[in-house]
Order: sequence, then structure tokens, then C-alpha cells
Amino acid sequence: EPLLSTSLTLDSGVQDVDENGPYQPSSVTITVAHSLASAVTAYEVNVTVPFPHSRFRLVEGSVAVIGATGSSITVSPIGDLLTVTLPSLPVGGEVDITYSALLHYENIFATGEGEVTQQATTEWRTTEDSDPSRYR
Repeated sequence: EPLLSTSLTLDSGVQDVDENGPYQPSSVTITVAHSLASAVTAYEVNVTVPFPHSRFRLVEGSVAVIGATGSSITVSPIGDLLTVTLPSLPVGGEVDITYSALLHYENIFATGEGEVTQQATTEWRTTEDSDPSRYR
């Protein structure tokens, strides 16, 4: 069975809020890779990233997939959900998904919420067939 791990790295690039306005650019890299115990290819790998609030917004057109061919990128109409689908990820394979986002610092400080979390969820199938019960 394929066993995948997902990690997310955020580089907030914090700058002077007065100089650059309330939104500051951030770059994000999501790495999806096989764990050492993984023994077979993962199929139809879906990586989903929610943007649940206005404090952290996806920059349109900034998503790139490095290390995979035939991937599809879908952003919901209001920009609150990013989904990247990889047709397959062979054993030993690794894919980086990168994107830019804007972080609204003034909103965070005004609400007293000094932290914004970003997470990614990864699901995949264990075989090439289309049986939905085979997702992990």
C-alpha cells in the first residue's frame, strides 16, 4: 500500500506594514512524498488546501506543481479552496506544490489573533481503478 507524507512550509516574508499596506506576500511550499515504508505507486493523489478566512488569500495564477506531469489545479470560484490532483506518484517520488498568498497583518493584530494556520490534506487511491472506497 502507498504511504504518503505531506509537509507545508510558509515563508511569510514579514515586512514593514506601514510601507507595504496591510497585505504582505507569503510563499508556501507543500511537499508530498512517499514514506520509507511505502511499497507501491499512489494514484489520483488529491492535495486540498482551504483558505477559510480573509486574512490569508491565494494569489490568483501563482500555483505551480514541480516534479509531476499531467497534474490539474482547481481553485474554487471564491478562492477559498485549492485542489491539486496528481495522476500518480510512483514509489520514491516527491512533488512540490508552490503558491503565493497575501497575509493581512492589520486584521490579525486588530482581532487579537496573532496566528494564522495553513494546512493541507492529502488523499490517494491504492489502485488505478475508480472505486471511491479505495481512497486513503
